[in-house]
Amino acid sequence: MRTKTLLIAAVLGAAGLASASAQVTSVNAVGYVNKDLAAGLNLVSNPLSNGGNAIGDVIPTAPSGSVVFAWNGAGYDSSQFVVIPGVLSGWQPADLSLPVGDGFFIQSAEATTITFVGEVLQGDDSNKDVPAGLSIQGSTVPVSGTMTDHGFPAGSGDVVFSWNGAGFDSAEYVVIPGVLEGWQPADPTLGVADAVFVDKAEGGAWDRNFSIN
Repeated sequence: MRTKTLLIAAVLGAAGLASASAQVTSVNAVGYVNKDLAAGLNLVSNPLSNGGNAIGDVIPTAPSGSVVFAWNGAGYDSSQFVVIPGVLSGWQPADLSLPVGDGFFIQSAEATTITFVGEVLQGDDSNKDVPAGLSIQGSTVPVSGTMTDHGFPAGSGDVVFSWNGAGFDSAEYVVIPGVLEGWQPADPTLGVADAVFVDKAEGGAWDRNFSIN
């Protein structure tokens, strides 16, 4: 694992936590996703579009003291859920944006379930660009599968880091012409509302062109 990625966990003070699970229900193009969080750090993504996808719209409520860390390309922007009875209950600051398919850490003060509500993106809206270098990526649609199932634009030297609750498991896309092409040691899984760190050698278009019809 690359040193700069090891530092990601150290900066956030990663602690052990249990596996998360998700339940998805949708009617037509609108639905909701229930995502179980463990106490401590969870690496998740927003699977549904809700208005401008401000943090308060995406995650209306959370245990008091919970913190979201969103990767900005060089470090983290953060927002904390503050509860002062009779005075305030909400994210501070409230202007943090959590676009569909963008991953983020949420450090939950306790085990809980958060519910994402919104529209399932389709067509061009379900497509996005993956930049070169480090980013946190999730699926723009609420389906589970491997990175290959999701149509991730993998290239030689790309590395995916999957959060295991205490650190990262890594997989590299290896290309040896005429011999081997694929993820080693295994094709990473990306579940509903899950996210992974990606260290991409070259930027690429992640085209889903998703349709529920």
